[in-house]
Amino acid sequence: MTSRWQVARQFGAAALVICLVCMASWKEFSAPIAPDTVSPTIEDYAELKSSLPSHGVACYFSDKDVESQAALWYLAEYTLAPLVLRVGSDCGWAIGRFENPRTVDTLDSIGFRIERAYGPQLLLLRRKQP
Repeated sequence: MTSRWQVARQFGAAALVICLVCMASWKEFSAPIAPDTVSPTIEDYAELKSSLPSHGVACYFSDKDVESQAALWYLAEYTLAPLVLRVGSDCGWAIGRFENPRTVDTLDSIGFRIERAYGPQLLLLRRKQP
């Protein structure tokens, strides 16, 4: 037969374990959330979209290979639809994403001018008329 003291000890131990598990779970769920980098990017592209034709084709190029920036490419493609976006620099309109500010200096040599900047790395470009 179990004494009241043993029951109280077992109940206390179980309560302590439950409290410790709850505290550990609370710490995990109350950890700070990583900053949202997607929403500002979508907002930039949505603003850029208002300056582009509603249909047709626009080019996308960058100073990094597109494979390394797949998430940015897909966000651009998603946000700019139904405008078709393709990799290259032979369109009348282009979206340029440049991490290196010096790359902007080379745009003139490939026949583009900056139509508008949307933040430090995202540019709306237009082919120069010959």
